[in-house]
Amino acid sequence: GAKAGFEAEFLVGGVVARDLVKNWDRYARALPQSSNSTAGSR
Repeated sequence: GAKAGFEAEFLVGGVVARDLVKNWDRYARALPQSSNSTAGSR
């Protein structure tokens, strides 16, 4: 029912969040380069 769907969604969200935390330093380095490459240190 709705509870099972919510738990499945929560599980997927947890996996995504854990992957984001695991690769956060890579994302943090990649984001500033793509968003404002002019302000980046070259």
